[in-house]
Amino acid sequence: MLAAIRTLSENVDKRFIELNTTITSLKADVSDINARVTTTEEATVSHEKRIEDLERLCTSLASQSKQQQAKLSYMEDCARRQNIRIVGIKEKAENGKLTDFVSTLLPTLLGDEHFSVPIRIDNAFRSSKIRMDRKPRPITVRFHHLAVKELVMKLAKDSSGLRYDNSPVLIYPDLPADILQKRQQFTAIKEKCRARKIRYGFRHPTKFIITVGDCTETSDSPENTN
Repeated sequence: MLAAIRTLSENVDKRFIELNTTITSLKADVSDINARVTTTEEATVSHEKRIEDLERLCTSLASQSKQQQAKLSYMEDCARRQNIRIVGIKEKAENGKLTDFVSTLLPTLLGDEHFSVPIRIDNAFRSSKIRMDRKPRPITVRFHHLAVKELVMKLAKDSSGLRYDNSPVLIYPDLPADILQKRQQFTAIKEKCRARKIRYGFRHPTKFIITVGDCTETSDSPENTN
């Protein structure tokens, strides 16, 4: 019986030793996990702070980019202020220097009586990009004097329809791409105005104007135009 008790005691001691070893190992694992969790939490806090800093930086950069884009658009608009685009003149119609051709073309289209002196043109050129529809490339014209450009635009607007060499001719202001895109948002409304014979136009750069009788309304976006 004593031998049996000693054997049982040895077995119990052995099991306690094994259990103690397991507990010690678990404590080490838990301690390691706790350390890793702490490190992860610290890293998460650090990452969250960095993300917040980056978000603030992105917001600031977006604001600066918007301001720079507005300045760039304004500068481009100013650079084009004395320009017009002539659409509908057949290729090679100039048969020589384009500036000389345009200086005689405009009085021919709009009336010699409106121009007491020859039109002074600094530059005139066609787009280098060939149109897929094979239509004539527009002519971009830069006037030496802004007043002459404004006179040309007024005469073109007041005309009932310009033609040259049996082809219709249109004269537009030379506008930056971003302004053109904003104006194109009113295309559907312009079609409705034409169908109802309602006067419309734009106040530079993108304010849409509708005139019905003696009433004139302006709008900055198609959604606000009834």
